[in-house]
Amino acid sequence: MRYKKSQTTLLELLPLNILERIAEIKFYRICEKFYKIQGELSAVFNFIECLGILGTFNIEALKIIAQKMMYNSNMEPSKYELILLMALEGMPSAQIAETAHCSKRDITYVINNAESKLKIARKTSETEIKEILRFMGVFETLQNIKYK
Repeated sequence: MRYKKSQTTLLELLPLNILERIAEIKFYRICEKFYKIQGELSAVFNFIECLGILGTFNIEALKIIAQKMMYNSNMEPSKYELILLMALEGMPSAQIAETAHCSKRDITYVINNAESKLKIARKTSETEIKEILRFMGVFETLQNIKYK
């Protein structure tokens, strides 16, 4: 199956385990960005605490998950997972190539062979993924606020 940018509902059609892994990857990338700001995990913790004021997630549990993600290379998304996530979100291929450090040919290969390669499993426990999903709900709500 070839995916087109116009297929916005594709993300909704994916199996639950893949959607959970995508949520983990998004959380990982948020943590990674805040970690790079100061080079310290405290920047990530401060951001989690700030969003904790608005959300119903367990702040302490998320700090532990963030620490695990930043210091455990097993939690890091593979290049394939990153390409797939960005393509599913409709990111232009040039931006995917820059972010994932790959060629447009690699992107085309991953997208065109996604059905046979979708062997993605979440890497967190059931309770951890629930907290990540709660956090992502707050984060995505804030992202969608429009200013006029």
